Amino acid sequence: MGRINQEIVEFAFSAKATQTYELNILVGSDSVYYLVNDAQLNVLALKSFHFDHRRDKSAPLNLKSVFIEDEILKLPYRVTKIAFTTPHFTLIPSKFYDDKSRLAYFDNMTNLSGFEQFEFDVIKSIESHNVYLVDSSLVAAMKSTFPLAQQHHYMTALILGCQKLAERKEGHQVFANIRDGQVQILFFDHKSLIFANSFPFRTPQDLVYFILNVYEQFKLSPEVTPLSISGSLTEDSDIFKFIYRYVRYINFIHAPSYYRFGQQFTGIPQHFYFDLFSVKLCD
Repeated sequence: MGRINQEIVEFAFSAKATQTYELNILVGSDSVYYLVNDAQLNVLALKSFHFDHRRDKSAPLNLKSVFIEDEILKLPYRVTKIAFTTPHFTLIPSKFYDDKSRLAYFDNMTNLSGFEQFEFDVIKSIESHNVYLVDSSLVAAMKSTFPLAQQHHYMTALILGCQKLAERKEGHQVFANIRDGQVQILFFDHKSLIFANSFPFRTPQDLVYFILNVYEQFKLSPEVTPLSISGSLTEDSDIFKFIYRYVRYINFIHAPSYYRFGQQFTGIPQHFYFDLFSVKLCD
């Protein structure tokens, strides 16, 4: 079933009441994260799984084993939202989007397997379509288990989540979300999205290169423009220390105010799951 990295279930969780609950899922070939909240937006459960492809089965079989064995995921929910953590996406202004041109949007990509399918989200707040590629077998695995679920891309969730934070302040803000060997970097001028992209990295040096490249590209000063971080990172990690050598103002993103957390979440770093928390904003 994969390695369980985090498992939190509040005492208030009731298997008999899940038809009034919401289920949000982040899913990719290497991991699954999910969150359950009630109608009052109390977070009642959060769980994450990681797969080692050197030992584990294919991604669809890994997912099916999770869905078969995890008791919470077997239950019915009022709303289910799924966000795919696939790296290939592009943002197209909605007024220029052409459904027949989706293949052309990915002309420059050479590392495709041929088993992907096109999907898209409409992000009204930035007047854009997020066109993305996702493995067809992943889509099929999710649809077979959650046939009525809404499907989205995780960059859509991050854009919406970061935009809510950015609109609270004037000026330039840079966000970096770190998850499973990928970093998603977003740059806002107040609430206007200027840049969003995802990069694979292996070392702290790789990660800092991508972050500083955004600062340089848009003529931002690492001594002035703050960097807000979310994802799998702690203050005592080598990656954080390396970033701090180059960017003066770094802060971890807090959990969104629309969620309420109970006693079982005490001590859990809120920034670890900002991307998962943001899936709720997709529609």
